[in-house]
Amino acid sequence: MHSVEEATAAAKKIGYPVALKASGPALSHKGELGALALNVKGAREVKKECARPLKVKGCDGLLVQEMVRGDRELMVGLTRDFRFGPCILFGVGGVLAEVLKDVIFRVAPLTSVDVQEMLEEIRAKKMLEAFRGQAPAEVEGIIQIVMALSEIALRHEEVLQVDINPPEDPS
Repeated sequence: MHSVEEATAAAKKIGYPVALKASGPALSHKGELGALALNVKGAREVKKECARPLKVKGCDGLLVQEMVRGDRELMVGLTRDFRFGPCILFGVGGVLAEVLKDVIFRVAPLTSVDVQEMLEEIRAKKMLEAFRGQAPAEVEGIIQIVMALSEIALRHEEVLQVDINPPEDPS
């Protein structure tokens, strides 16, 4: 999206709440840059919150996404390595991603056995189990997501990178 009107229409179509994120190849750590707005609950808020991310240096456009909350911050990604080809990563995400650097890479294509091994190999694998009154993570769902990203890597060579990682909440 490149305008407040487009973002408002997209948010209405997706349904509220939404996340608004500045998009651009040089943008990372969006929360620190003021390049995102989370839990935006209506058209009036979209119009108000779009201005900040759109003004961030390096912003090429605005992503409007469904606001999803979860109990665990995990990340999944795809990158194309010039030697190995499409590589898939799984690990601890969110605000702890940089601190813990707890990720596992595999070269696509992946099988469900490959993905299960990735889940077992992160140092923080206990966070996938039940703890402190929380149910265990939906491991089968995680496996399906990682395998789907592997499929995208194989079927769409034009996709160079994907980063599915919870943003830090700037509030």
